[in-house]
Amino acid sequence: MRRTTGPVLLVPLALVALSCNLLQVPSWGQRSPFFSPPTLAVGDVALTARPSLDALARWYCPDLIGAGGALACSALLGPSPSEAELAFVFSVPIDVGNPNAFPLPALEALVSLTLFPATTDRTLGAVCASFCDDATCAGLPDAGTCRSAEPELKDVGDFAAAALRLLTLAAGGTTPDLGVPTIAAHGSRRLTLSIAIDVGTVLELLANELAERWQDYLSNRAVTLAIPYEVDGTLWFVVEGVGRVGFGFGPLAGTWSVE
Repeated sequence: MRRTTGPVLLVPLALVALSCNLLQVPSWGQRSPFFSPPTLAVGDVALTARPSLDALARWYCPDLIGAGGALACSALLGPSPSEAELAFVFSVPIDVGNPNAFPLPALEALVSLTLFPATTDRTLGAVCASFCDDATCAGLPDAGTCRSAEPELKDVGDFAAAALRLLTLAAGGTTPDLGVPTIAAHGSRRLTLSIAIDVGTVLELLANELAERWQDYLSNRAVTLAIPYEVDGTLWFVVEGVGRVGFGFGPLAGTWSVE
């Protein structure tokens, strides 16, 4: 199967209104009688950019038809799709509630993704966002970012065997706002991370799915490709009088559809 080359299309961070699932914060996070753990509610993990089924068909067609397929596919379905048409980007909206009488600055966010968890357990790794006040902040982690001494939390060390390059923070023509988001005292705030998935990896995982439905597609029958996923991660905050404290969320399971 062919692999794509070049940069993945990235899109801006987006704030969207989604239904939320309240998550339980581990009791070990309560390290001070003066500190109450924040509440984390994660909304629907949605694909904000995905290729159409027609674009996928044009991509896979030469491999499915065989010898001389490129010319036949171009005549039958049109030219091969561009990188932009094949982009996969998903968003993770997290509503954070702060019950304390002091603000909670968010330091780091780690999000991991597994596709087809029941069959292939294809964990693509994790993306780490480092929030900072520097105007040149690019959100890239340093040696100590998104790491935890707490065994209950996932950190970048859990994904050492996975290629972290398969997930990237999504940005458009301008740098995303990675300034430190602070949750006000007795307030709440939505943090939304938009994450791009390596195109070549997703195309490899979907190859058999489309091959099985290829004749249905050519016969103009309704075809939907299902992409089961699991997402989880960790948020780190600065707690007054306590220091750096992390809280995990997930796993959140669901299915994305391409049709």
